[in-house]
Amino acid sequence: MILLIDNCTLIQLVHSEAYGRYLIELENYIQTGQITLLTHQTIIEEWEKHKPANKERIVKKLRKQNSQSIGDGSASLPTPINVNHIELQYEQIDRLLHNAELLTTPEKIEFEFAERYRKRLAPFHIKRDSQNDWEIFGSAAHHCERIGETKLFFLSSNSTDFADPEAPQRAIHPDLQIRFPKVKIAYFREIADFLNGMSELILPDRLLTYSIVRNKKFSYNASVRKHDLDSLYHLLKNTYSEVAFIPPHLLKKYYPFAKSANSHAYYYQFSLNNVRSELVKLFTGIQVKKREVTIVDYSLFAGVSDAKEKLEFVLLRLTGNLIFKLNSAPDLTSVMIRYHAHSPCDCVRCAYNRLEWNKSLAQLNQSHENPLDQLKTAYYNYQFGYYTTAARMMIAIRSEAFEQKQYITYFICQFNLQQLSFLSSSVFYPTSLSAEEIDSLREIDPIEEAVKLKSFTDYDLLAYIADGKFFKAAFDRIVQLSSQIEDHYHSFLQGGWSVNSHINSLTAEFAELETFVNGNFIVYDVYENWDRMFDHVIKGLFASHAMRETDNSALEYFDDFWISAFILYGNKKTIEKYFERFNLKNLEYKRSNANGGFQKMAENHFYTKKDTLGILSHVEHENNEHYHQQYDKISQNLLVLAALLEPNSFDVNLFARQVLTYLMNKSTWNRNVLTAVADFISMKGKCFNQSVHKAYLSYFIETVGDYEFNLLAAIISTSPTGKIKSNAIQKILQVILSTKRNREKIPALELIRFTAKKSNDSQKKIITDTIITQLTEHFEFPLFYYATMYDIISLDEKRLFKLIDEVDLTKKGHSFRSFATGHNDEYITRLDDLVNMCFKFDINVKLKRFERLKEAGDYYTWLLNMDAFDYNNFRCEWLNHYKTKYYYKAMARSKKLRQVMQAYLKEHSDPVVEQALIQISVHLS
Repeated sequence: MILLIDNCTLIQLVHSEAYGRYLIELENYIQTGQITLLTHQTIIEEWEKHKPANKERIVKKLRKQNSQSIGDGSASLPTPINVNHIELQYEQIDRLLHNAELLTTPEKIEFEFAERYRKRLAPFHIKRDSQNDWEIFGSAAHHCERIGETKLFFLSSNSTDFADPEAPQRAIHPDLQIRFPKVKIAYFREIADFLNGMSELILPDRLLTYSIVRNKKFSYNASVRKHDLDSLYHLLKNTYSEVAFIPPHLLKKYYPFAKSANSHAYYYQFSLNNVRSELVKLFTGIQVKKREVTIVDYSLFAGVSDAKEKLEFVLLRLTGNLIFKLNSAPDLTSVMIRYHAHSPCDCVRCAYNRLEWNKSLAQLNQSHENPLDQLKTAYYNYQFGYYTTAARMMIAIRSEAFEQKQYITYFICQFNLQQLSFLSSSVFYPTSLSAEEIDSLREIDPIEEAVKLKSFTDYDLLAYIADGKFFKAAFDRIVQLSSQIEDHYHSFLQGGWSVNSHINSLTAEFAELETFVNGNFIVYDVYENWDRMFDHVIKGLFASHAMRETDNSALEYFDDFWISAFILYGNKKTIEKYFERFNLKNLEYKRSNANGGFQKMAENHFYTKKDTLGILSHVEHENNEHYHQQYDKISQNLLVLAALLEPNSFDVNLFARQVLTYLMNKSTWNRNVLTAVADFISMKGKCFNQSVHKAYLSYFIETVGDYEFNLLAAIISTSPTGKIKSNAIQKILQVILSTKRNREKIPALELIRFTAKKSNDSQKKIITDTIITQLTEHFEFPLFYYATMYDIISLDEKRLFKLIDEVDLTKKGHSFRSFATGHNDEYITRLDDLVNMCFKFDINVKLKRFERLKEAGDYYTWLLNMDAFDYNNFRCEWLNHYKTKYYYKAMARSKKLRQVMQAYLKEHSDPVVEQALIQISVHLS
């Protein structure tokens, strides 16, 4: 295959955020000899000429995105951007061009320029400055004619010059095709269209030289029975007995949904549309009430044995396949078929989803005769992090499945084993599998396995899984829908209005993917792709929910389906990020699960931990760090949801008691979980009743340690003023003043502020007197500094000036940057604090007694007299060093500093200076 790519499309091969997928695919096709790349001297020259500017444009885009990512109002330095992937992509394109077959313009093509220009033939039919375009294309087509090549593939996003106006995406302009009648020009405007078509053009020749016949069992004709109900029952009970969730794009082609082999229904948002009208009429003859199916028109089921039992089975399967409604055409009649017959059972899957992990773990070693049931057990070994056990079980299952002709189960085992090979070789999850075993699993090729099984089972389903299309298609659609909802949100903020149906599509898209993967026990989150996908789901949901009060099409509330998804798949930081981004005040929640919903899941998780640990001692026969990570992640997700949900939607005090019981039963705590507990208390502590407040306060006072100061601060800050007992305050002071280790010192001192704020006047006097006594008997600067800055004790100017006179100007700090460069920082922590105190109490730092401090370096020379400083020696990063309101107030008083910053920003884009100027402006008054 001969391929020509022009410059505008070469540029598009470079992806700004990652090494481009399209470039990788193009490399593979060229390296395997399936594509011969042509280029032209003009392309080389233009590529080299514009390369620096194109690189800089991408880097600027990344830098802008990086600076915009700072959303907390601070003047933090932006995270350094990584441009290695950009350089690598440009280097790879350079290599491709270097190795391509280089063409120059033949005289024949060059001479034709004037004639085509005069007649306004493409590429001169719209623009006249297209000589280079003509020479590039004409040279390539002429080359194909000369060597006898009958087809030229041409990639160019310049559809204005090259494309047929009637079909600009995929057809070359007739003027160009007519000029080269011996060469068929296959034109593509989009790279994606070309590469997607490559599988059809190349894959059959790569795999096999002979044809493998499809299994006719999976065809329209094979699904036809004498009655529609029998057809459905056979299709779901026999044809797809191994599949819990059949992709709707496959199911819709069968009878009795499709009208013929060439006429398919279509699936949209839990509805199967354009189905046969006879099928819709069939289901109008039944009623579903209180989880029971009743036949009201027996004439519609004449000749069907065990009709009710078959109906219940079919309705359960279709509901499990997320088909809740059938619509027919052309009469546009419809019928609801959603049916739930049973409460959740206690199988390994249902117990896992309810967070009753003690029940689920107890079943991990159970054996089953049916390979499909055994696959379920193996899958949940994987979900709990027992990767080695899961792999060994699936190795055994695949043999049994093949012998029993359960080819889909066999294939899913093969697919899963290849995925598990990567997890089993990770340094983070040690395994007992040998290197040879891991290598053999890694060599499994799912596409090859699918082809081998083509004559035995549903090849379309296997291929759908093998190439990852089930995830890639859903991921792309979810990203698109999430972005569209976010765009609608920003339009909504500016007063725009439109019907937003995207939230329903997002819900359906995620539900299909989640049900397909978990229902069919498919391992697919090895590279955290699932986490990235669900981040986009959260973004779309929260953006829609933020519009709920004025947009009727927005997501009004979260039901138990979404709450469960947040708990199992969410990430606390992502949830918090989008909650803040879309200015949400709370999350509306309505329980849809009769078995307890959020409150029950929290109870299951927090109350069964002790039982779970007991079971783990019996089943944990391999090092399983993943289990503990997953448990802590779910703890965080429950806590962040409790913090953000509308308080009237669940029992806050009951949840708080569940969390406290969980904390009291743990011997070691994950720091992130404790942070989540503190956040929950900060958000919902005011809803606690007196007994819950007292229980938390008593517990935290007794157990406060390395990381629990923020917990104590949270419960104190949400306590009613004057309601903390004096003996509790004495204990808190004892905790604060007895803390010696530097790591704990600052968080402990922060408690002074919260405690004093919630104390009555007599209690505040106790706090003040206790601290003064402590400083008199044993002076500690951190205690002096925080107590003074929080106005708990009065400023001792004499002590302050003594500290300033004695400060060691050689004791510079050691930051990560100083460690990396081998040079000490220019900042002195103690001096920074002393200057902050001076700024707070309006002490004139220009006095003579402060002159000595300028010996510490240019930074302090500037800080102590900003108007007199020589700004030729100024460094912008100083603005970002010590970010307190008192520093910004001092900066706001310097007219010269503001002028320098404003002049600098006219010539430069610097987020540090921009953020600092915003803070200065806030304090200018």
